[in-house]
Amino acid sequence: MKNVLAFVPMIFVLLAGACDDREHQADGGTRDVGAGGQDASTAREGSLAENKALWERSQPPHYRYRLRAVCFCPREEPVWIEVRGGQTVAITDGATGEPVTAARKESLENVNTVEKLFAWIEQVGRPAPGTGPAPDEMEVSYDATLGYPTRIAIDAIADAVDDEFTYLITALEALD
Repeated sequence: MKNVLAFVPMIFVLLAGACDDREHQADGGTRDVGAGGQDASTAREGSLAENKALWERSQPPHYRYRLRAVCFCPREEPVWIEVRGGQTVAITDGATGEPVTAARKESLENVNTVEKLFAWIEQVGRPAPGTGPAPDEMEVSYDATLGYPTRIAIDAIADAVDDEFTYLITALEALD
């Protein structure tokens, strides 16, 4: 029994490491990230309308971003989403660079452009009558320069366990 109890602190250390606020880089290193999954100095608060207007004024015509879902669900690798002229042109696995499966692509339909991310935030935050309740808590952070969402955190039921869901949008870059 003593041997089993000796492993309990180690389990807590491993779990804490799995849930830290670090983003793993392709080179195997990590970098500390802020609440938006990016450097804390670039996070911006503000209303959905303000940030959507900022994005509409400054959005590049061809861009890509990294999308990562954080939840108590089967682990899926982050994806790279490429958008040209408001249309998704590619979704690739963040680890392999290979195109994602049709099922994975379909699961990302509501978040596969920045414009759709804004629409999704609005839809989830203020659902249409008869479509279910709004989440108890929803926090959104935005990029300070371009206004796109960088972190969307949802807690559907405040007192429920393991129902939280977060999208992290990072590394948005203009292409061409």
